[in-house]
Amino acid sequence: MTEKESGSIYVGQPLVLVAQQDPLLKAPSEALLLFGFEDGESTDSLRAVDELLGGWLTESRSRGEFRGDAAQVVVVPTFLALDPTPAVRIALVGLGKRRDLDLRTFRNAVTAALRTLGKRGIRTAAVDVAGLPLAAADAGEAAAEAAELSLFRVDIHRSGAHRDEAIHELRICGASTDVVKRGSALGRAKNFARDLVNEPGNILDAVELARRASAMAERTGLSCQVFGAEELAELEMGAFLAVARGTARPPRLIILRHEPRSMPRDGAPVLVLVGKAVTFDTGGISLKPSAEMGRMKGDMAGGAAVVGAMQAIAELNVPARVIGLVPAVNNMPDADAWMPGDVIRAMSGKTIETISTDAEGRMLLADTVHYAGVLGGTHVVDIATLTGACVTALGHTASALFGTDGELVRLIQECGDASGERHWPMPLFSDYRELIRSDIADLKNSGGRAAGSITGAWFIREFAGDIPWAHLDIAGSSQFEKARPWAPAGPTGTGVGTFVRLAERLSVRHR
Repeated sequence: MTEKESGSIYVGQPLVLVAQQDPLLKAPSEALLLFGFEDGESTDSLRAVDELLGGWLTESRSRGEFRGDAAQVVVVPTFLALDPTPAVRIALVGLGKRRDLDLRTFRNAVTAALRTLGKRGIRTAAVDVAGLPLAAADAGEAAAEAAELSLFRVDIHRSGAHRDEAIHELRICGASTDVVKRGSALGRAKNFARDLVNEPGNILDAVELARRASAMAERTGLSCQVFGAEELAELEMGAFLAVARGTARPPRLIILRHEPRSMPRDGAPVLVLVGKAVTFDTGGISLKPSAEMGRMKGDMAGGAAVVGAMQAIAELNVPARVIGLVPAVNNMPDADAWMPGDVIRAMSGKTIETISTDAEGRMLLADTVHYAGVLGGTHVVDIATLTGACVTALGHTASALFGTDGELVRLIQECGDASGERHWPMPLFSDYRELIRSDIADLKNSGGRAAGSITGAWFIREFAGDIPWAHLDIAGSSQFEKARPWAPAGPTGTGVGTFVRLAERLSVRHR
């Protein structure tokens, strides 16, 4: 194959992505992705192929086999020779209503199509991102990201041979190599985070999470430090260490630093990303109900999002200083465990009355968010599976977004929208602060059931100082409760795309 025929090839592991400027019908592949809308409209590519097939695709739509619903995928065989394309399958992919089309819908639809084709034994496919009501560069990036996301699977610990159910190669017509590389980096970073969240607590504890983060840092050129209990004690991180008292597995604070090859000017922002990583959460002495406690292996999804985002930030060489902080620990009810009623002194010097040892994530974040300021952070964003109250408020569709700086909150919401990660702003009225006022200490670590996600955010805010700060509660959005056409039930990797884009936006705004 000549370079002209093959296009510009980018190899991500284990996927080959090809940026091709030639038309879709000149893309050698087993299957073509063609898009249609609910309102009956089709893309230029679908109309062109339909003409070659004598209107067969239009006929299948008129029979109701393909409706164009968002993420609907109908795979049809074709035995015609679409010279020079040896495609033997066409995937009709729905994009919903044309007026509602956005990158999230497109990304999900492409992921759904590639997952469907992979399960049918198709190994090579092609898609055209020109002619869509989306910017071609954005759509090309989204298609590359979708290809990577389609590879994720949750059943990695099943014994026996795994069936190969994945696409091996995707040709993206109308996209540049740089766009494809960027989409691949975002998709692989999100899958890395999802893989971490998917691991059970007996395999991935704080020590193992630190090992995997260190290995990633070595691959990508990040610097990495890992603090254990001794270093945490020297820093006087009393809130962090209180949570660690009940576990036989040692705690870790993972510190990842990205220094871009082209250094930002003096006074440029330093973004600090803080991710809660309770690698298993029993609730401690305030023990959780046993039903579904196994899901608490995912209580480190915030930390996983930070680790994944730092991988992509390094690979893309985002021109900004970014620090990732991941406090990692198990929350267990050992004989020496932290107890309700205990008063704990945090690194900042503030004292905390313990109402519930199941409000442990905010204790980790109290010390780590304070430490972000010590390290020179100018913008601090934490992310955590913090409260069940967030799930009650927003379900599993959106993260709750809080912050002290309106501009930072707006940027995070915009970056989330571009990433297909929905974040909904929530209030921090001063009235809510009264709910965590303690009679015997500076604060109490739980304000009760009322406004639980807000009082949790208020607690963390107490340790952010005057630095622009934001908090994402991903207790609901970190997991798909049910399988979707574009993803199995399990971790979503939310936060990864938001943080990469946030680092980029901050770097651009302060050049």
